[in-house]
Amino acid sequence: MLGHINTNLHEDIPEDQRYWLIHKGGYTMVRLLEHLPDGRALVKVAGREMTVDSTDIDRMNPTQLDRVGDVAALRYLNETSTVHLLRQRHGCNLLYTNAGLTSILCVASAEEGAVGQDRLVSLFKGCRRGQMPAHVYATAQQLYFGEVCKIIDSGSPSLPHFIPFRNLQMTGQNQCIVLTGNSGSGKTTQLRNLVHYLSEVAGWTRTLSCTSVPYLR
Repeated sequence: MLGHINTNLHEDIPEDQRYWLIHKGGYTMVRLLEHLPDGRALVKVAGREMTVDSTDIDRMNPTQLDRVGDVAALRYLNETSTVHLLRQRHGCNLLYTNAGLTSILCVASAEEGAVGQDRLVSLFKGCRRGQMPAHVYATAQQLYFGEVCKIIDSGSPSLPHFIPFRNLQMTGQNQCIVLTGNSGSGKTTQLRNLVHYLSEVAGWTRTLSCTSVPYLR
């Protein structure tokens, strides 16, 4: 799905008239001129006025939210704005995006999603949720030390999600993380990342390697 923005045009359009027009090639920024009474809308794009179904336009968020770290922070939450946010963050090599307090989304190929860097582990170790950017290591940190989290499944093949239940260090009880997504969406890669982080921060598991776990080979 492609998004098209004319920067000069964008600056000339009042915020309350900025909308996304959804079409077979993706989505394009348009100016809403009028809501028509028959479930249609009059919009202007590239200097041209056209009438479209109201269901084919979504409200556009202010540009300062284009790379915000949490989907829930969007002023206008809709499918097009969510896709646009994920695309903008991915373009800046920000592969993870929080979706409220309970979910995290990952848009990455297996190669992009492979973290496994000890330097990054040290940046997340001991941090609270509000101190960490959206990241698979932040999810592992919450699982081991932090707050309760949950997961939802968007049904998208490219968005694996994670769900930690109550922190492991405090309770000493078995925990559960669920990763969802279609085949090839990067679930195994993210599972390797989770195991790597936990094996680094929990001293007694430091000798554990991903290759020692059958499903991670």
